[in-house]
Parts: sequence; C-alpha cells; structure tokens
Amino acid sequence: MKDNLENYQDLIDDESGRYVLIQTVKGSDEVETCVVYDKQTRTGLIVEDDEIFLQLKTKLREQGIPILDELPK
Repeated sequence: MKDNLENYQDLIDDESGRYVLIQTVKGSDEVETCVVYDKQTRTGLIVEDDEIFLQLKTKLREQGIPILDELPK
C-alpha cells in the first residue's frame, strides 16, 4: 500500500488528545524536526515517505496538536 495523507485521516481527525508532536531539536518549534507520539500506546509513528510525514505533522499542528519538548508522563 502506497503512503498518502488520506491513510492518516483518522489520526488527523482525532480529538481525544491521544497524539502530540515531540520536538527532537532542543529550542526548535519547527514541525520538520518533530516526531508524532501516541500517548496511549507510548510509541512514535513511523511514516516512511518524508514528504507525507511532513504533510501529516503540518496538518496535525494546524489542528492544534501541541509540540512538546519531552515525552508526556
């Protein structure tokens, strides 16, 4: 199955607060250097296509998903 943003629509539409963006570069607020983190499963999301991953992170940020400096407790 080829990656495209539509494959992540459930994640984009999620309003439960389950997902956050975790910054990997200290002091940065750029989505390019973030990872998507699932607080429920305590795992990061892997998207093999860098372009789709950037689109996903940008869309999540537009939806109000916060960028955190560290993993939530």
